[in-house]
Amino acid sequence: MKTEKSKPPTAENPASTAALAAGFFLSRCRQSLGWSQRRTSRQLGISQTAWRNIELGIKPPSRSTLLKILYRLYLTEAQKKNITMAYYEHDNDGTISHSTRESLFKDLPNGKKQ
Repeated sequence: MKTEKSKPPTAENPASTAALAAGFFLSRCRQSLGWSQRRTSRQLGISQTAWRNIELGIKPPSRSTLLKILYRLYLTEAQKKNITMAYYEHDNDGTISHSTRESLFKDLPNGKKQ
């Protein structure tokens, strides 16, 4: 049986688009490692609620938490760059460039450990 990859969420509010895209990507990274939200939050030293809010795009991570995410989720250099751009280098209206968004979703983990 072939399963279809889940699709990235869309936001009605453009200001939350970047956080949604990045949260979806991080959720897929976590799942590809076989980690629960609880394990991931413990690895990062944050609460499980904080991690859930990051994944759902409710609240972006602080810069210190983002650094932990970048180095503890076994991301490639390209993934690190794209996730950082999604959170901190988007346009004033909250949108991220098409190329950054495309790169994030092109590079989604496929369930295999990196």
